[in-house]
Amino acid sequence: GTHFGFVPGRLVNDLQDALNWRVRALAIEELQYMIRYLKDPAVLRANLDALMAFMTGLVRDPNFKIEINALQIIGDVVGIVGPDIAPHSVGIMRQLIDKLGDHKTLVRQANGKVIVRLMRALGPAPVCQELVNSLATVDSWRAREEILSLCMHALLSHGEAPLDLPGMVAAIADCLNDPKPKVKYTAIEALAVVYSIMGSRIHPLLPKGLHERTLRMLEVRFSQPQLPSISAEGALELPSLP
Repeated sequence: GTHFGFVPGRLVNDLQDALNWRVRALAIEELQYMIRYLKDPAVLRANLDALMAFMTGLVRDPNFKIEINALQIIGDVVGIVGPDIAPHSVGIMRQLIDKLGDHKTLVRQANGKVIVRLMRALGPAPVCQELVNSLATVDSWRAREEILSLCMHALLSHGEAPLDLPGMVAAIADCLNDPKPKVKYTAIEALAVVYSIMGSRIHPLLPKGLHERTLRMLEVRFSQPQLPSISAEGALELPSLP
């Protein structure tokens, strides 16, 4: 029989073969191919609940290759079903935010790509809301750095209109006191992007008790015209400042 309306039973069995990662790796490549070349997207929409539950399980696979492929498949599904992913977005976002702190760069990048696709499918507001809400609660400094980068991605791609900038500025500004210099630097870059959009309207949104040295650093950064940008491949690139 088939699962999710289009996946042969043997493939699902192979994907659940806990003892042999090679079998799982071949099976997930086949699944990715099937989804990318699916003739009828309606089949995906009809079975979205079960398929997403299954895929979020595979994202936790101990094998790196399978984990990456599972993330790519979730991105493919989001690209195909578009706004219909909405009921699943909070569950998917929780999984993705958890993995933004992964020590493997490729996993963080694959996660970021799915989150960017979710922004395209649903608009950036609900996705950024989840990101901003989790900024204060994630334990990993890498996750905080990635969340700040994704907020910049949203601002550069979508502008001010759809976003809750006061909430975003407050959450980003909290990271200015982060013990990790890389997070602090990324927060300053993110506020520079906000400043490029809002100008001096940003000042009342900054928290009152900021250290004078931090404020001076922000003023210097705001006066520099270079901004982060998004490359042709969709990656965020920070400027090299003088």
